[in-house]
Amino acid sequence: MSSKYLRLVKDYEVAVNIHRKFPNKRNKVAIGRKLNAVLEQVKQGGLIIMTKQQFDELYLGKAVHCDTEEKANKFLELAHGFGYKWRNGISLLEENCYHYYQEKTCYLVNGYGFEYCDKYYYIEEDYEVVKFKQQKEEL
Repeated sequence: MSSKYLRLVKDYEVAVNIHRKFPNKRNKVAIGRKLNAVLEQVKQGGLIIMTKQQFDELYLGKAVHCDTEEKANKFLELAHGFGYKWRNGISLLEENCYHYYQEKTCYLVNGYGFEYCDKYYYIEEDYEVVKFKQQKEEL
């Protein structure tokens, strides 16, 4: 994951935390400008920005379906930024394992590390299967 992306995420988290702690009008204007600048950079770069807590709320304990290799790469890059690795300890960026199941690929997000299989396996095993979307969502 690029250092620019990590800096943007950190800038965003800092701005949100300051906004929550000091909600007066002057700070809201300054923080609003900072947030807008960060979000504009994110929009231009096509990046998804969220906190680890938001990532875990969306994906932890679930099988995440990526129907294209591009989505798989984006999802793994995002997860890598929050410190996730494959279950064997290898970086998520070393291999996406998409070629095994292609458009049926799902990634299981758990506290022990990432796993992958086809979505029908996770459906049979009663995991919640959610689609990964590359769109930016409001936080």
